[in-house]
Amino acid sequence: MAEARRRRRRGALVGSLVVVLLALWAGSAAGTVVDRGHYADTESSSFVDCGGITFDDVSTFSGQFRMRATKDPEAFLLRDTFQFRDVITNRATKKWFVLRGIVNFHEIAYRHISGTIYEFTANESGQPFVIEDSSGRVVVRDRGNLRHTAWFDTLGDGQPGADFIVEIQTLVRGPHPAFDDPDAFCKAAISLTT
Repeated sequence: MAEARRRRRRGALVGSLVVVLLALWAGSAAGTVVDRGHYADTESSSFVDCGGITFDDVSTFSGQFRMRATKDPEAFLLRDTFQFRDVITNRATKKWFVLRGIVNFHEIAYRHISGTIYEFTANESGQPFVIEDSSGRVVVRDRGNLRHTAWFDTLGDGQPGADFIVEIQTLVRGPHPAFDDPDAFCKAAISLTT
């Protein structure tokens, strides 16, 4: 569950970022910054998880990004520094907790596989997953570095943005109890809100 929440969070942030980047992209030369900017937003949603519990989620996030061209016209490298804070409330009990993080996501390398398929390597450092109870006491904290290697389809359009294909490997450095335990989110959510 923790990995699924992390992927959903990352997917939502990267998805929003890709839309912004595609709207603003205006050509590039190798090694140049093709776009950069700041973003911030607050959104509310609900989800059902942890054995059928309905949670209401108010999420606030902000960050800054930089997209750099490479020598290959299909490969762009993203650096995104962001933070988020979700207040997650059990709808039935009205008890709540905080899920927060601060992350520096930096794509550091790419490799052409074939056609429009590329492998990207990225470092995700910081504290990507911290759960606090309603008094502010930390219950779970991931910190350190994750090195992700994944394949993407760049779509052959010579523009930033790509479709995720498969995660090849994730190397973990530092204590990441939520990454190691797929039930960490639900264990904390149930104990803090039921």
